[in-house]
Amino acid sequence: GAYLDYLGKISLVIKDKKIMSEEFELIDLDDYPESDEQLNTLIESYNNNPAFSEIIGTNDILLTRNRTVGCFYTDALMAYLGTDMAFQNPGGIRADLDTGSISLMEIYKIDPFGNGLRRYEMTVSEIKDFLKGADAGFYYAGVVMENDPSGDIIIKDTGGKVWDDDHLLSIAINDYIPMVYEDYFPEPAEVYDITTAEAMIQYLRES
Repeated sequence: GAYLDYLGKISLVIKDKKIMSEEFELIDLDDYPESDEQLNTLIESYNNNPAFSEIIGTNDILLTRNRTVGCFYTDALMAYLGTDMAFQNPGGIRADLDTGSISLMEIYKIDPFGNGLRRYEMTVSEIKDFLKGADAGFYYAGVVMENDPSGDIIIKDTGGKVWDDDHLLSIAINDYIPMVYEDYFPEPAEVYDITTAEAMIQYLRES
């Protein structure tokens, strides 16, 4: 989907392979003074494609991009592939999901990047290494995670059973996360010829 709500300009000062300073300017596209009419017409034509208006589901509760859409996203990927769990990075979610009918366009607004879908098989120990090494927040589904007072991560099934470190779990995930954190991921068990947005759409169609 053609969806973009902001751009930014960043200026870095680098010396001896170190970033000495940085400046960032957020550009609000609604107030940006310059535009290309031909490009605007093309984008408008694309966004007004009747195919994007197709209704593929309904939603009873407002899901916000900074909280609950990530839960829907990971539930959908996990259910679509039938894996034990799923991950999604918060920055990859770009819109709320309003109550009422769900259209194709709404899913593409949530996930506009065209990321591919992958399945991995990783031990609990490998998953812990990834989470500790990434030092970032992720949405997830299929398991319960807790921080141990010792600093370890406890991973349980949804019934409360603690998984041993050598227990193998299957994971549904976009291809962006393993690319950024490649040191923590083995070769994928399966690479699918479908985007994560298309997987969510198929999940809704089949629900």
